[in-house]
Amino acid sequence: MVELDGVYAVVQADPIELGSVRAWVSDPAAGAVVLFEGTTRAGPEDGAVERLEYEAYVEMAEQVMARLGAAARARWGLCKVALLHRTGAVAVSEVSVLVALSAPHRAEAYAASAWLMDRLKAEAPIWKREHTSGAARWVANTPARPPLEQA
Repeated sequence: MVELDGVYAVVQADPIELGSVRAWVSDPAAGAVVLFEGTTRAGPEDGAVERLEYEAYVEMAEQVMARLGAAARARWGLCKVALLHRTGAVAVSEVSVLVALSAPHRAEAYAASAWLMDRLKAEAPIWKREHTSGAARWVANTPARPPLEQA
C-alpha cells in the first residue's frame, strides 16, 4: 500500500470496500466525486466467463499506480485519488479495480478517471486470466476505445 500526498494506491486480495474508499477521497474542496468500478463480466464472444484471476508484481504495481495518481492530481487539480486493484479470483459482478477521486469540478473528475483507468491498464504489472467452463487463458488488456460522441 502506498499513501502519500492525497494519493492512495493498493493491490490486495481482499474484496474492495467501496464505502471506506469513498470516505477517503471525500474532501470539502470537492464539487465532484467519481467512482469507477471495473467488474468481472460474464459474456465475451467465445464463452461464458466464470471468474477472472489476477496476478501482480504488487510492489511495482502500487508504485506505478501511485505515480499515475500523483500525475492526475497535478494535471487536473484533483483533491484526492485512490486506485485499488484485486488479485486472486474475482467472480462475475465483483469489483476487480476501483478508480476513486475527488475534484473541484465534474469535467476534470471525469477526464481524470478515464485517463487513470486507461493508464493503469497499460502500465501496471497486473495480469488477468479468464476462466470459462472447462478452459482458462491469459488475456491482454484491451486498449482504450475512443470516447463516445456528444449527443
